[in-house]
Amino acid sequence: MMSRDNTPDEHTPGTSAPDAHTAEVRDRVRRARHDLADAARTHDGNALRVAVDKLEEALAVARVESVPLPEPDRGPDAAQAGPDDRPTPGAERG
Repeated sequence: MMSRDNTPDEHTPGTSAPDAHTAEVRDRVRRARHDLADAARTHDGNALRVAVDKLEEALAVARVESVPLPEPDRGPDAAQAGPDDRPTPGAERG
């Protein structure tokens, strides 16, 4: 059985709980996502650059290590700025 985030459910027979390294990689990505959200709220360009770099590094490690990651928590504002609000590429701009 798979959990909501498409990672093996830790309580499913035949699967084991994530090892310490997997948990560490996931925590690194979670912290980097959180730091990026904090930096975005400050509108500080330098803080944003550092946070983006840290997130990219954490995601690269997860990708190389084949660590499945949950979807990012989009928070309460997600409905206001969801994918449906993005402009369609090639659409006329007014």
